[in-house]
Amino acid sequence: MNKHITPAFDHALLAKLFRLLGSDNEHERTVVIAKINSVLARYNKTWADVPALLGRGSIITVNADIAHYVSALGSRDAGERESSRQWLNHLLIRCRKTWNDLTDLLLSPISPSWADSTTDSTPPPGFDGTNFAIIDLVLRVVEWFIWLTPAQRVAVTLWILHAHVYDRFQITPRLAVVSPVRGCGKTVLVELIETLVPKPEKSDTITAAAIYHVIDERHPTVLLDEGDNIGLALAPNGIYRAILNSGHRRGGYRTILYQGQLRRFSTHAPLLVAGIGRFPLPLMHRAVVIEMERYDGSGDLKRFTGRDPVIDYIYGRLRTWAREVELNADPELPQQLRNRQADNWRPLLAIGDTFGPDWGRLARDAAIAFARAHQDEDAGVLLLHDIRGIFDQRGVDRLFSEVLVAALNDIEDSIWYDWRGPQGDQQPHRLSQGGLAQMLAPFGIRPRTIWPPRRGPISKSKKGYLRSQFENAWRSYCDADTASQSSTARHLRGM
Repeated sequence: MNKHITPAFDHALLAKLFRLLGSDNEHERTVVIAKINSVLARYNKTWADVPALLGRGSIITVNADIAHYVSALGSRDAGERESSRQWLNHLLIRCRKTWNDLTDLLLSPISPSWADSTTDSTPPPGFDGTNFAIIDLVLRVVEWFIWLTPAQRVAVTLWILHAHVYDRFQITPRLAVVSPVRGCGKTVLVELIETLVPKPEKSDTITAAAIYHVIDERHPTVLLDEGDNIGLALAPNGIYRAILNSGHRRGGYRTILYQGQLRRFSTHAPLLVAGIGRFPLPLMHRAVVIEMERYDGSGDLKRFTGRDPVIDYIYGRLRTWAREVELNADPELPQQLRNRQADNWRPLLAIGDTFGPDWGRLARDAAIAFARAHQDEDAGVLLLHDIRGIFDQRGVDRLFSEVLVAALNDIEDSIWYDWRGPQGDQQPHRLSQGGLAQMLAPFGIRPRTIWPPRRGPISKSKKGYLRSQFENAWRSYCDADTASQSSTARHLRGM
């Protein structure tokens, strides 16, 4: 009797591991590949056998290209592994499928229709837009269904394209869709964008933990409708705000103690948030803000009913463009864009430039229009935030004007050091005491004569401000949770 019978191959274990290989977390993928290598070595198999092992011999039903790239996932060449993964991800995203769908495809004895061909989508019968650039097709679809200004249509179009290539840039601008009242078309816009962006994860309500888990696992395009119901400005939602803010920049993470070990969850992904009113200032500064108004009945808007063959065709074209486009990560910026505005528009301008000078000009005109529209209000509220941070950092109840102005000008990456005035039309200069007084006047805050808190024989009074003068404005215009804000005062040089 043979005592060395080789056990049957564990197909279920291989399938389980292959599903885990779909994680966007590089560390998790590395661990899974090592485990698959161990399983294959135990049975004297290689990655070339993986498609057949998953299909239990039914490899002939799997598209040859898919089988090839699945096998190449185990290549010793890191570049080949990554290019194979990108090819498979492109296919899945274009077909609106997930890694679980790919696993099911390999496990199934019958290949589903979506995997019969790996070529890009064909135009629907009678469609006459095949000669248009993909950016023009997306703009036209936005015009069909949504009531927006020309600059807003350009911004939304560029943002949709950016969601397909966001990982090539340092910054992924948030898209904040706001309106003063309901019935302005926010939900329709969110639903339209959902059909045109890769791996959409749309939700009307979601917890902070669910957001960073799904981003770390899938790096989807996060679409949060009814964002005003989340209560982002409330004190208990500091973690929520931190996640939305940190994902604005590549390398954003949420670190927690997870199952007894420290675990970093990536938060970097395209994100749209829609709601009534305004969101916390740190989020708004990381966003291209679309302020919608109720449709006045003029023009001819089509009724949006969801995906259709034309939208599916456009989506397929978007995926082809994303795979082939070459982008300049540092395009020329208009002088009106500074700091966060420049960060937010840099990837959008780079995308516009790929479609020629006309689109480059349209993108820059839109960027300048947005910069002008949001400068006044944002500057005033930002000033209140920065002053609160300075008072908190110093722990005092009064500051002379000259001290407060010096501290504002010393904040790294602030707009005060090269202040261009409330209208943005002045030569760059450091914020002065007179400029500070001008900015604070609309909030009912004016300089007064104050004395040092500890008066001595040689003490002198000077113009300045008491902390109590700002309390009402802080409650009205700043977040409810002071501690949750990343106080800019801690970035003061030399302190």
